[in-house]
Amino acid sequence: MNYLRKLFFAILLSISLLASPIIIPHRGGTGEMPENTIFSYEKSVTLGLNILEIDVQVTKDDQIVLYHPRNLEVSTNGNGLINDYVLKDIKKLDAAYKFKVDEEYLYRNKGLTIPTLRETLNKFPKTTFIIDMKSLPSDKLVKALISTIKTSEWKRLIFYSTNSEHINLLKSLAPQAITFEERNKTRERLLNILLDNNDLKDINSDWIGFDYNRKMTIGEEFALGTDSNDFIIYPWNEKTVSALKKLNPNVKIVVFGVETIEDYNKMDELGIYAIYTNFPNKLKSALKN
Repeated sequence: MNYLRKLFFAILLSISLLASPIIIPHRGGTGEMPENTIFSYEKSVTLGLNILEIDVQVTKDDQIVLYHPRNLEVSTNGNGLINDYVLKDIKKLDAAYKFKVDEEYLYRNKGLTIPTLRETLNKFPKTTFIIDMKSLPSDKLVKALISTIKTSEWKRLIFYSTNSEHINLLKSLAPQAITFEERNKTRERLLNILLDNNDLKDINSDWIGFDYNRKMTIGEEFALGTDSNDFIIYPWNEKTVSALKKLNPNVKIVVFGVETIEDYNKMDELGIYAIYTNFPNKLKSALKN
């Protein structure tokens, strides 16, 4: 029986290795285009990319818009927080105001605005979206999301957040939502595998994601105080991928921050389902060559 079980997982792993990782443009390809804009997502679709990652926040008047940073001054000609403004005022801002190419503001004053989630879903009716839930509080954001999304659209939306409260509240209010495993659980799971701790809990989602590499701090407590060290962790290898697929044969592993063809090829060899990149055009071009 153990032999058959091992054979099953070996066959499953070999099948998954046949498909190269799907390229998902992070924020629409933030290294190449003004992020979270209709313009950047149109370019991604032109490249043949059918899964797009977007970041969402909620306005003062409960409208869901696409924006990543906490403060508006990071990417636009505005300032303050998204939830300080109603949608009408958000629409007056230049979404590409701070984006530079070779020190030139090529897309400034070109009419690129912060899109709403509704605009985006209508514009790309056949595209799958990974929605990264950003703004707080969770209750306001999640309820606005649920009121925005049409019944027929849930099946092409996958939800992610670094905030476990967002994920758990969404699952409780909208059981039909497809979600990534909570990030804190994924981080703990990967570390346990790397440290040979075999007491692993079942994966409660078919989607799991984590960074290609990540800075982590490991600390100790002593009678006289505490001490810690910073490490760069590379969590993805045959050991972690195999362990995850044994826990859930249907799991789709997404690796964040894959920016070079060398790193992409490493993920390909491991049978990773998809990767996020800030440079989708560059990566696609490298794959052609």
